[in-house]
Amino acid sequence: MTRRLAPFALLTALLMVPTLALADGLTGTTVTGQLNIGGAPTNYFDPSNGFVPSGFQNDAGPTVVINGTPTFGFNDSFNFDQANFTDATLTISDLNAPFAGALNWAMVFTDSAFAGANVSNVSDTFDNGGLSFNLVGDNLTVTWVGDTLRSDFDFGATYDITTAPEPSSLGLLGIGLLGLLGTTLFKKRLA
Repeated sequence: MTRRLAPFALLTALLMVPTLALADGLTGTTVTGQLNIGGAPTNYFDPSNGFVPSGFQNDAGPTVVINGTPTFGFNDSFNFDQANFTDATLTISDLNAPFAGALNWAMVFTDSAFAGANVSNVSDTFDNGGLSFNLVGDNLTVTWVGDTLRSDFDFGATYDITTAPEPSSLGLLGIGLLGLLGTTLFKKRLA
């Protein structure tokens, strides 16, 4: 009888492994990015609006799956802006061509994995303290106030994103643990 239970116990344990792996992190989740420069409503991460350089996943549209490769980018003759997600970080860079001043911008990202996440600004080289972020629900917004004094700069920022387990993942984990407990108790009862 215990030999018949062995496959069930193994299956239960295997079901728990991917559940634990899916409980946190951004890899494999879908994120939509938007870059508004100077308050313009245009989604500059969307290739249909032009100026998107090759090598970014948003070449085909503003919604991408996070997999560790360059995520979002925008490029014209004055700006080169990029936002790259990994499993637990967001790295933003802003390269400005030599002309007087730079407009304010906002990057808005939407991903269901952001709900309940904690985001902290690890480092940034943006001047005048004008970089800020706001996380509400599944929307993460990073804004910069712009710079009317400087030209020809290269700024960057890195954020740590600690995601919370999804309720469905917690439910699957609970079912896996109950199955494992039930198998153990049943085996003890037969012994």
